[in-house]
This record gives sequence, structure tokens and C-alpha cells, in this order.
Amino acid sequence: MRMSAGPKEVSRIMIRYGFIHTKEDIKLLVLFAMDLLPFPVTFETVVDLITWCDDGFGYFELSEAFYEMIPTGHIDESTENGVKHYTITEKGREATRIFEKQLPYPVREAAQRSALRVVRQIRRDAAIHTSVTEHGEHDLTVRMEMEQVFAVEMNVVSHGQAAMLERTFKENAEAVCAVQKAGVKIAIATGRGRIGVGKGLLRSIRPDYWVCAGGAQLVDYKGADLALHRLTTEEMYALVDFFEDYDLPLRFTYHDANYAYLGYEEFARREREKNLALNIVDGEDQDKHLEEMPFGAFGFLSQEMADRFQKKYGYLGLNFLFSYPGSDGCDILQQGVDKGAGLRELAKLAGIDPADCVAVGDGDNDVAMLKAAGLGIAMGSGSAAAKAAADRIGPDAEPHGIAELCRALWPEAF
Repeated sequence: MRMSAGPKEVSRIMIRYGFIHTKEDIKLLVLFAMDLLPFPVTFETVVDLITWCDDGFGYFELSEAFYEMIPTGHIDESTENGVKHYTITEKGREATRIFEKQLPYPVREAAQRSALRVVRQIRRDAAIHTSVTEHGEHDLTVRMEMEQVFAVEMNVVSHGQAAMLERTFKENAEAVCAVQKAGVKIAIATGRGRIGVGKGLLRSIRPDYWVCAGGAQLVDYKGADLALHRLTTEEMYALVDFFEDYDLPLRFTYHDANYAYLGYEEFARREREKNLALNIVDGEDQDKHLEEMPFGAFGFLSQEMADRFQKKYGYLGLNFLFSYPGSDGCDILQQGVDKGAGLRELAKLAGIDPADCVAVGDGDNDVAMLKAAGLGIAMGSGSAAAKAAADRIGPDAEPHGIAELCRALWPEAF
């Protein structure tokens, strides 16, 4: 005869399998996986990325571990179009490099597969879209975007230019994205300050670093200064006095804008001709230098006038660096400041040997940078001085020279 037992309390224990159980292990897994992504992602994407890697934890443990790493500086939060996106910081990458071997090999392998899946999915879902809006005769806007990654708008004057721009954009953008995903750090070097690089100049995805103002300003991917070399009061006043005496356009670079102390209308006209964002303020009646000293200067003058300045103020050691022969646009740099010095300084800050750097340029103001890098490449359409300084001559910049270089230098990324 079977006797039925009375009601008993039964303890239910949820057994979880997998390798990752502690909060610190979850944090390390998140950092390891996010370090494999080439662009910021939403938290939902992070959940999709991580939950494929291990069965030892759940959503709430992941959420708690993830959000604790924002105030500690391991993960950066930004908002785009009202949606929060997240990316690993340099601090997070450093922690990954130090502790990643603590993750079991199967977990690391699963994270790599999951990251590849997520990147492909985002690219497939977002694709790279281009569109052309015609506002009137000789007035068109080309919009190029990869959703969740970037968007760029440029003004052109013909349908032919629009079509070429669309083709060029797609190929170059995809190539840069591919090499970044493969672990290559991308830096943009420009004579402009970071504030002066408008959407029309930013043709590809977010770079890891910037060498701006001809090497006077080094900036990280979040826009924070890594190094800054300001003009002295004596240097600035000498430039203003000389340019004013000869009625020449002169602007200075600050953090919030480029201030045209002389010749604002000429600067504005030339920016419009190049279809660039107007990041210039009329500074003739302003005293911006009383708030902070500028870290970049640019003027329009002839080589003869530059020589005349040196005869009077040569003791200051300022260098006048023209973009290419015959140009009247000139970066004005302190002694010891140029793109080459900027590359070396950035490499030191990033813990990279300059010999392991590749520099690509096409103008006379790129010569020092081409010489400073382990491999200097001048574009086929570049100036004679740039080609003479380079170790190798690359393809023409247009229509898709950057894509060709990326494939040649890092074939494993494609």
C-alpha cells in the first residue's frame, strides 16, 4: 500500500552552466567583446553580443555589471538622435589587454564569433545609404549615412559630382571601417583645428585620434585634448600687426571656432566655394585671446610677403607652411610644431613606435609627417615635395585612393 506524503516545502535551486559567474568576470567579458566592435552600439546590441558568449549569468547580472563601468571610465556613453550609444574607452581597452587571458579560451572564441555576427548584422541592417536632394540649379545636397555609425552631408553643383561622390563615399567608408575593425588605429591630420573640420571634410567614420592645427592640437576620439601648443602673446601680436599693415586675411584657431581677426569676408567666401561648413567667426572686434591664447594661425599671403614677415620678425621662429606650390593659403606654426612632430607626440602618448605608423598625405604641409612615419605614402595626385619625402607613391586620391591603399596595406581586413 502506497502512502502519500504530506505537503513539503521544496527548495528550488537554479543551476547555471557556463564559465562566467562573478560580476568581475562579466565586466571583463563585456570589455573584451566591446573592444572587438569598430563603432558605438546601443545597450540592446551589447546584450545581444554578450548573451551568445556564455550561459553562466543572466540579463540582470549583465545589466548591473555593464552600467557600473560607465562611472569608472571603462565605457563611454553618448547620445545620438535621442538614443544612447556606448563604446569602450582607452581605460577599458587597457584593462582588456591586461586581464583578457583570465577569460577561458572558449569564451573568448565565442565573443569573437559574436562580435563578427553583430558587426555584420548592423552593416546589413543599416547598409550604407546615399541620397541626393536638388534645391535648385547647381545646388544639390548629397547625404551619405550608415545608420548607428555616421551621417555626412555635402553640397555639390552638378548631378555628375553627386554621383561620383556617392560612389567614392561608399567604397572609401567601407574600407576604412574594415581596417578599423581589424585593429588599425586611424588618425586624421589636418591644418585645421578640430572645430574647423566640418561634415564636408569628415568623409569616413570616426577616427581614433586627430592631429589638428598642423600638429599644435592632438585630440582623442571623444574630442578631448591630448596635447596643445598655444601661440605666445608676442607671436600673435606680431602676426596681427603685419597682416593688418598689408591688409591680408588672418584667422586664429580656438576651441570653439576659428576667429578671423582680419578679412572675415574672404575666409567666408572661400569656405563657401569649397562647400565646407562655415566654422569661422568674425573676430575683428572681439578679444577672444584675452580668454585663451590661440593654438593655430592661418593666413592668405604670397611667398614674397611671408619672406617679408621673416625679415622683420624672423627672431620669433615662426614657420609659414604653404599647402602646395603656388597656393596663397598658409599654416603659420611655431618652431618645432608640424604634422611630423604631432605624429611623433601622438605615437608616444598612444604607446606606439613611430616606425610602426603609416602616414598618407598629398601636400607640402604633409612632408614632415611623411618623413616621421615608418612608412610614408604620397598620393599619386600629390605635390612634388610630398612625393620626394615619401617612401612610396600611392594611387591618386580620387576617386577611391583611400580604399585602394587600405586593401593593399591590410589585405587581411577584407
